[in-house]
Amino acid sequence: IGDRFDGHLAGLYLETLAPYTDFNSDQRNLRQQRRQEADAGWTLHPSWKVRVGAVRDKASYDLAVQRFNNRTETAFETELLYQPRGGSALGLVARRIKGRYPFRRPSITTGLLDDFTQDELKLRVHWLATGSTTVQGLAGYVRREQPSYGAGATSGVNGRVDVVFTPRGPVSYQAGVWRDFAPIESPFISYTLNQGASIGVNWAASARVAVDASALYERRRSTGRGDFTGADALRDALRSASVRAVWQVRPKVKVVGGVVHQARSAAARLGTGKFDANVVEVTANVLF
Repeated sequence: IGDRFDGHLAGLYLETLAPYTDFNSDQRNLRQQRRQEADAGWTLHPSWKVRVGAVRDKASYDLAVQRFNNRTETAFETELLYQPRGGSALGLVARRIKGRYPFRRPSITTGLLDDFTQDELKLRVHWLATGSTTVQGLAGYVRREQPSYGAGATSGVNGRVDVVFTPRGPVSYQAGVWRDFAPIESPFISYTLNQGASIGVNWAASARVAVDASALYERRRSTGRGDFTGADALRDALRSASVRAVWQVRPKVKVVGGVVHQARSAAARLGTGKFDANVVEVTANVLF
């Protein structure tokens, strides 16, 4: 809108079969996810911008015995962004997230729900370090209050940083590290604190064929209430490696094939077991 105002409005509806990795069941269970988001920016100066935004995420489950994982998360944020002429950017982001769980988890004997409030103050970085290296990150201080677990509050440094290295030639490289909260579909807990790292490489073999390979390691950890038996064993780890090839058959037709290997350690108190999985996948996309 003119030279000073901009923004976007988006919505998403996704219906998928809920995974079985964290919930032991052989019953069909559909998960519906709805997301609405909007933000607006005001350019105060060629190098300074103020942005405000709101996001609402809602997840619901078709299986009645898993309805305790139904949740709604609403986030509001504001950002002061500095954008010098060189193309890099630095922003200060303040965010509040409120989570609501309408049904009590079956393992909880008290009247407490899994509702939470999370406050964040983070730096957003988009740094063109060199002509071939870009660093992107959003990290800072987070405080999460959730009376149903642990001491009722936890805090620390959370966020994600990614580095992309694109030298001259057909090969590029990516790496990332993160530490953040994530929901889990478990009858015992509602979230984990995930810490992980990933690396990847992409090879443009020809004008129509590209190959990428990646590896990931993520450790999930949570804290149960003091009266939860085995609270120290609420952790597991996931390792994943994949190789994919993309063939651009025509400008509007793309075929992707790949192999993926995953392995996870067990966390008995979470009800999760150790597994190894090998997946072969083929997908095709047609634009019309």
